[in-house]
Amino acid sequence: MIVEGEAEVRIGGDQVRSLGRGDFFGEVAALDWGGGYGYVRTATVIATRDLRLLVLEPERLARLMADSPLLDAAVRAAARERLKHV
Repeated sequence: MIVEGEAEVRIGGDQVRSLGRGDFFGEVAALDWGGGYGYVRTATVIATRDLRLLVLEPERLARLMADSPLLDAAVRAAARERLKHV
């Protein structure tokens, strides 16, 4: 999750969206940890301003998602949406 700063998301060299405070990325890879699905990366994220990030270990993210149905739904919805563009 972005705590401070800004980034852009690129797919095939085209900027498709901007990210800022509170936005997150990497959820497809995070949900794949240990799953063996081997999804290709769906986009490239490039910092456009210095970033300060909150990075969660796989087990911590899994616990947070298990404890928070809203977080679980948000992360899974983002992953589904982003996999549509693979």
